[in-house]
Amino acid sequence: MVPWPWQRDKIECTHLIKYDGKNVEISGLSFRGIQLGKLAIEPKLLQAVSQALMIIDASQYHFCQAVKNAPDEESKKRYYDLMMQDKVRAQDIWMGLAALTINPESKQVEASLVKMLLQNHNRALQLEQEEKIQPPLEAVQVGSPNTIEIGKSSLNDKISELGDKYLNPSTGDKFQKTKTRINSETDNSGLLGLMTEKFSKEELKTLCFEYGIDFDDLDGEGKQAKARELILYLKRRDKLADFYDFLMNYLAKRG
Repeated sequence: MVPWPWQRDKIECTHLIKYDGKNVEISGLSFRGIQLGKLAIEPKLLQAVSQALMIIDASQYHFCQAVKNAPDEESKKRYYDLMMQDKVRAQDIWMGLAALTINPESKQVEASLVKMLLQNHNRALQLEQEEKIQPPLEAVQVGSPNTIEIGKSSLNDKISELGDKYLNPSTGDKFQKTKTRINSETDNSGLLGLMTEKFSKEELKTLCFEYGIDFDDLDGEGKQAKARELILYLKRRDKLADFYDFLMNYLAKRG
């Protein structure tokens, strides 16, 4: 059996950013004297992308520390899975910003930043709303090329402002649609009630099969217990919003 990384190597927990409460400094980027905050990119977009990176980066670091301090192997596996999910998200955003170092004036790069934000802002907003993981405050080299002032407004507020500018079929509509659903937090108890009301246990099993989840792997015995564990399973993997869309389409087709 292939050992887990912490069983064969020492896990190093590192941050991609520094944050002083107002500015973020992004490590590993070289702009050859061009200042990140003064590029020909929509400032609010750049701020939102940087803030999303800051929040998700803090989360991956938190789970990395949790892996190292977990009391048993099962906990280590769970924390490692969560850490890797957030690490991949953070690295995706970092790569989007790194593209600016190649062509800082490109509108294609701006479009890529929008895409990166769309792909990852659900998770960042969730973390911001839960307020369980806070980035540490560190000294930032203000004025360095890879430092940007993000201010003190929330990511949610920045997303709201961006929705007005990027309101078109390929960008803004997605911001607005997802933001509204996140702000109402896809109420877990409401989703649980919907599934227990609309599905028998066997129908719920079919629903899980069609979505790609093994119903028998979910804890619990009765229909309500299985539905509750399904929600927790999806939430841990940041798939609640996607499942909600799938469920609505599923019910619409079923009639």
